[in-house]
Amino acid sequence: MKTKTCLALLCTLLWCSSKAQNFNIEKYGAVGNGTTMNTTAIQKAIDAASANGGGKVIVPKGTFLTGTIRLKSNVDLSLDRGAVLLGSTSLSDYEKNDRWYALILTDKQSNIAVTGYGTIDGQGKTLALNIKKMVQDGKIDDPLKLNRPDEKFRPQLIEIQKSDRVKIQHVTLKNSSCWVETYNKCTNLEIDSIQVQSTAYWRNGKYRKPRYDPP
Repeated sequence: MKTKTCLALLCTLLWCSSKAQNFNIEKYGAVGNGTTMNTTAIQKAIDAASANGGGKVIVPKGTFLTGTIRLKSNVDLSLDRGAVLLGSTSLSDYEKNDRWYALILTDKQSNIAVTGYGTIDGQGKTLALNIKKMVQDGKIDDPLKLNRPDEKFRPQLIEIQKSDRVKIQHVTLKNSSCWVETYNKCTNLEIDSIQVQSTAYWRNGKYRKPRYDPP
């Protein structure tokens, strides 16, 4: 009986795996020229994957400019080699949860991933300087009179909270305008073989060499 149960479970897992779909962001209107804003197109691909029970949202080779995107349950945001998810340099293109602005936001989701051998580049120096100008122009409150934006107004690359089964693997994270990545109250979190190159703005991060040899 135990053997039959294990075989049935294996068959179910194999069936689910075969049903997993790929959702290429270009099919939803994304353009990888580095200048076209792709937030809506990328979010449409994520929403479609989630609505169909899950799948892999493919970011192909190219440079895809975007503001905040929200990752949803059962979705793997997978960046091909040579793919760059390029963060906008305007704060107006970012959204926040109850804590921080971020390029990739996730709240209360499960079975989510950011994988692949591509790069997420926050353009942190330019973004932070643009936000600093907003502070100096009086568009952002500066109660401590620091004459610069604090962490509440500088977007991170990844902000995931209250989520289960989270996987971040192989990607390169670079040039954040704030802390690179935070995982708040997450369970079953796996971070494997990533690179972090983030010295774009004051006290933002460090360089971490990968623990893998890319194929």
